[in-house]
Amino acid sequence: MNKKVVLFRGCSYTGKGRNIALLPLPLLSLSSNIKQYESIILDGNVKSYKELFESIKSSLDDIFCIGISALTGPEVATGVEFAKLIRSIKPNIPIVWGGVACLCSAKTIFAKFLC
Repeated sequence: MNKKVVLFRGCSYTGKGRNIALLPLPLLSLSSNIKQYESIILDGNVKSYKELFESIKSSLDDIFCIGISALTGPEVATGVEFAKLIRSIKPNIPIVWGGVACLCSAKTIFAKFLC
């Protein structure tokens, strides 16, 4: 079985803006550079974090790690909720956070949402 890397981006919008397409370009770029693992891109702008979790739940044993990209606001909140779902089933799976939120205000954000 090939190990997989899941790259997740939470929902960028609240309310009516959710119908606007926003390609996950950073995740696409990153996945093209991961050669030794199969990359699975989960986009919270397409489906809810719960639906995305359900889509990978049965294959968590094949997943090497989870990458979560977050800018600020809704992406952080949905990323945290997605990480909590992962931890509830597979507490030892590595979860790597990236994006502006992690670089600029990680202590503030994750103190509130520690997962």
